[in-house]
This record gives sequence, C-alpha cells and structure tokens, in this order.
Amino acid sequence: MMAIWRSLNILNFGLRYREYMNHQNLLNILVTTLWGITIICAPSFANTSTTLSTQQHLAQVPKLDTLIIPGKSVGKINKSTTYTDLVKLYSKQRLTAKKVYAPEGQVEFAGTLITLGKNRSLTVVWKDKTKKQILWVIVQDPAWKTTEGLGVGSDLTKLRQIIGEFKITGLYWDYGNLVVDLSPAKQAQFNGLLLKVDVDPQAAKKFPKDLQAVMGDRVTLPASSPRWKRLNIRVSVMDVYFLKPSL
Repeated sequence: MMAIWRSLNILNFGLRYREYMNHQNLLNILVTTLWGITIICAPSFANTSTTLSTQQHLAQVPKLDTLIIPGKSVGKINKSTTYTDLVKLYSKQRLTAKKVYAPEGQVEFAGTLITLGKNRSLTVVWKDKTKKQILWVIVQDPAWKTTEGLGVGSDLTKLRQIIGEFKITGLYWDYGNLVVDLSPAKQAQFNGLLLKVDVDPQAAKKFPKDLQAVMGDRVTLPASSPRWKRLNIRVSVMDVYFLKPSL
C-alpha cells in the first residue's frame, strides 16, 4: 500500500485508473483519490431557544483567511490543526459532527462541518475519532481559492489557463468527474489538491447527447473536447489533502 501511495500522485489518478478497474485494486484507488464522498448529519437535540441563539451567532461571520495552499493549508487549517483548534478558530457553535464515506461506501471517516454562513462551509475529515489529525478538507465554498485564483466555480477556460491541459473522467460514478492527467510540472505545483467538476444544468438540458457521451466509467476525455465546453463545466468540489489515509 505504501508503494502505491508513493508512486501515484493524487492529481495523476487518470494515468492509471483504467488498469485498476477490478475488485481488488479499487481499494487502492480509494486510498489515492477518496472521492465520491457522502456526508450525513449527526442527529441534533438542540431546543428552539438554543437553535435561535446559534442562528444569531452564525449570522456574524468573521473575516476569514480563504487562501488554499495545496497539500499544506486551507486558510488557518493545516495538518497540525485539531478539533480543539477548530473550536478556538471558529467557535463550537459552528461545528457539526458528520460522517464522510469514501467511494462505494466501503470506508467511513469522522468529519466536522464548519458552518461559516448561508451556503458557506468547509468539511474537515479526520484520521480517527480522536480528531487530532486531519486527512483532508472538503471545499465547496467559492470564497476559498488558491494563489492562482483556482476555486469552486472556476470554469473550463480558467482551469486551462491555470493548470494547462488535462483530462476529465466520465461523469456520475464513484470515480467520476475528476480532473486528471496534468503535466508533471502542474502535478508538482498542485500536489495535494483533487478537483471535481460538474456540468451546468441548463447546458445539460440543451445538449443531452453531449451529456450522455461523457457519462460512465468507460469515458475519459481531454479538456480540449468541445463537449466539455458546450456543457459549461465548472469546479464543484476541491479536496485538499494533508495526510495519507490508512484503511
């Protein structure tokens, strides 16, 4: 397992994913990509007065450091950040326990949702239930960006400007929607960052044949394909990895 981790870069998944399309090696891909996440809220027993107080507190969103440094940090969150640190950074009222599932639901991780305001949040995924080591952070908030300006909502043109040429795995399966096959230089620059894209719903309705052509586990198309442009793809999720997950 260690040899696989060293040989495969997170953003180089697409170079070899076809040769792993068998039952035994899907688990190895899981260690490298950890995509297809499912998040479930833990039950809440707060009473009405507590909920109201929390809502009022969350309305006061502080000014945030929203810089992403791939493999190193998401704002003030880094590989040394613990749950106690999150409480100090964001307050306990903003933190909610989550369950995060890896592809195919085979592995479950403890997670913490950080609510930063309306439609603004991060999800921290922990190595174990002690919540003392972060594996990765799931970013779905467009406010967070890399130094180059790459973030959730970045369109195909911006993606190609920043990371050059790449490919995208077929849509809507456990290892789908992934940006893969970057050049070696870009792989090194963005090591520790995994991008997932999605299509514009209106474009999907307008070009159903294009959508059908890019779906499934047997498809991997270059970013230069006109189908992606017509479908108006954009970054939908950014995963920033700090540690190697262990199964």
